[in-house]
Amino acid sequence: MTLEDSPSLENYTADFSDEQPDLEPTKPKKSLKVYVLIFLGLFLILAVLNYSQTEGAAVLFGKGDVYGQVVDVHGNPIAAEIFVFQTDIIIMADSNGHFVIENMPDGPQSLIVSYGDIGTEVFVDIEPGISMDIGTITVPTDIEPG
Repeated sequence: MTLEDSPSLENYTADFSDEQPDLEPTKPKKSLKVYVLIFLGLFLILAVLNYSQTEGAAVLFGKGDVYGQVVDVHGNPIAAEIFVFQTDIIIMADSNGHFVIENMPDGPQSLIVSYGDIGTEVFVDIEPGISMDIGTITVPTDIEPG
């Protein structure tokens, strides 16, 4: 086809309107401020979680620790079960009788130390932020008929 035979642009002007299409405004890109706020929020959450693991948090939240050893009447270490009365804290002493109870509520507490079907009660006064050694707890393991 030669240039003279090719269609003119004027042949197609009827198909075009002079109106511009109504374009929706585009959403602005997220600014740097949003990313900085997200980062600061995550940093704050991690800082609070980290602080909750410290002694300062234990004092602030009124929690303390207790540790000791459980033995039978012959002085042999036993793996006893230890309950903190009126809480959901239950731990098991290791095979050497040693135990640690962390994050106990402050104030007077009652520990129930049981071995088999026999147990004993020990009273402790928990101070916030303090790790207290309550020494050796003897659990009567020999039942005498009475």
